[in-house]
Amino acid sequence: GDKNLLTEHWLGQAHVVWRDFEKLGALDPSAHGPAVERLQGMLTRAGSFAGEPTGNYDEATSEAVRSFQRMRFLEVDAHVGRLTRLALYSAVGGYPRPTLQLRVEDKS
Repeated sequence: GDKNLLTEHWLGQAHVVWRDFEKLGALDPSAHGPAVERLQGMLTRAGSFAGEPTGNYDEATSEAVRSFQRMRFLEVDAHVGRLTRLALYSAVGGYPRPTLQLRVEDKS
């Protein structure tokens, strides 16, 4: 039947459409500015960062990102890429979550 169609053809990949609500962008230890300050605020809300939001991606921020990545079973590299941002939005809460939608073709 059709119920096995997905499992027979599933390749283990999906496109997830999501918004970077806080406009963090990809951040790493060379970054500074308002996006880093927003990142630090989110890390505080996620329970990984105890410092003051300074806007400087310092050693404390790097360690907070690595700690968050370890807790979420992500690659521990202190680089705030797409998966780390997605996990951060999920951990902090209060943002609409991305969903998978089945596309139904309109036959009319």
